[in-house]
Amino acid sequence: MARCPDLIVLGAGPAACAAALAACRRGLRVQLRGQPAARPRGSLEVLSGRARVALAALGIASPAGRTCSRIVSRWGTPDFLERSSGDEPGGAGLVIDRADFDAVLLAAACKAGAHFTHCRVRETQWDAATPVIVATGRRLPRWASEGAQRWENGVVQWAWRPGRSALCGTLVVDRLEDAWWYALGDLEGTTLALRTPHAQPATQWQARVLASDWLPAQWATVIPQRRPAGTGSGPPPRWTAMPIGDSALCVDPLTGHGLAFAMESAQQAVQTACDGPHAVQAYADWLHARRGSYLRERAAYLAPPVHRAA
Repeated sequence: MARCPDLIVLGAGPAACAAALAACRRGLRVQLRGQPAARPRGSLEVLSGRARVALAALGIASPAGRTCSRIVSRWGTPDFLERSSGDEPGGAGLVIDRADFDAVLLAAACKAGAHFTHCRVRETQWDAATPVIVATGRRLPRWASEGAQRWENGVVQWAWRPGRSALCGTLVVDRLEDAWWYALGDLEGTTLALRTPHAQPATQWQARVLASDWLPAQWATVIPQRRPAGTGSGPPPRWTAMPIGDSALCVDPLTGHGLAFAMESAQQAVQTACDGPHAVQAYADWLHARRGSYLRERAAYLAPPVHRAA
């Protein structure tokens, strides 16, 4: 990029690429810097109807995917409860594989004109006159992490079994005393994830599978992978460090709230960059309100439905 950028975006995930894409469509010169995460096949997630609406606003058609038509949850109830996802904001979501989805968004951002540099985000700051959007997840650069943060520890152990899933188009959420299961399936396979506060040995995964009243015993023989999955909120935004996506608010990914928040916060931050430094407080107010609404949305997402599952 011969001239100085109008906007710097740190990160290479969905939030970062959405911000770069939105900025390019507004005619800004965008420098996108980061390392794409190596998402293995079977990284299934729900792309909610709300996230699909935000994608459409960026000119991106919804990807191919199985409709996530059912939510079956046991969240503070003795029995599993079932509800349709068709009444969600924006309509029903899709079951997508992040191994494909992330690459599509990065390609779209580059095609729109973002100058992408594959690199680690360095511990340096840029000219204070240039707005910086931070989308590096919980691993914020040291200079960008100043201010109050409220992170809760969390680890996800997850596994993938190929083959047409018995849960095709269904999301299952089962809350335990100190953890919760997520299961999601499509025509290609099933993703099973256990979210716990701290890392646990594989034997604990096996014990929890065998203690479950709904998981097939075959899952106990799988060796799960691990990745961070803490929840919480990041630092308040500044002109040179406006957090979006997981850098601003870590939410439960499989319910569809993670990608929806990534898309929406990206567009809000780009609007702030266009409006100028005086608009940062308005973005901070939006983040505060969005954090509160997330808790209400998740409660509604897992609320007692119209009827019980068979």
